[in-house]
Amino acid sequence: MKLDASLLFASLALLACEAERSDVAGTWRFDLDASDVAPRIREQCAKTADPTACWNEIAAEAKLEKVRFSETDATGHATWTSFAADPKGDVVFVRVPVDLVADGAGHVLAKVAGAPTGTQAEHFAKGKISQLRVELVDAKTIAIDDPKKGRLVYAKE
Repeated sequence: MKLDASLLFASLALLACEAERSDVAGTWRFDLDASDVAPRIREQCAKTADPTACWNEIAAEAKLEKVRFSETDATGHATWTSFAADPKGDVVFVRVPVDLVADGAGHVLAKVAGAPTGTQAEHFAKGKISQLRVELVDAKTIAIDDPKKGRLVYAKE
């Protein structure tokens, strides 16, 4: 009986990890106010002639910034895309194939599995980024750990 319960709990834990990978699928809007970059930007704006206008301009641009994790495709990889949702057409900063791997409770690693494309692909490649760690904060929020910018928070669309 004890062995059966252990197997059941191990199976349930494995299923929970599998579910976490698909939980990141979808489009996520950047939340500037909840992200680590906000205080630094506010400090920079405070040094300008019109701090409120500075912040409002950056906040308006930030509202256009999104990330998307696709479901796994025929190649066996998901795709991570960072882009701006411009009314004239999306501007793709980086698009890269990734392998999504559970990384403990509430976390997923998006391991880079191919060459990046997009307007910032060269910068992304030079940064030698091999993976992104994604925290599943709740059903409608994720956070990505950026080594330079800190914790970047996104809300599900």
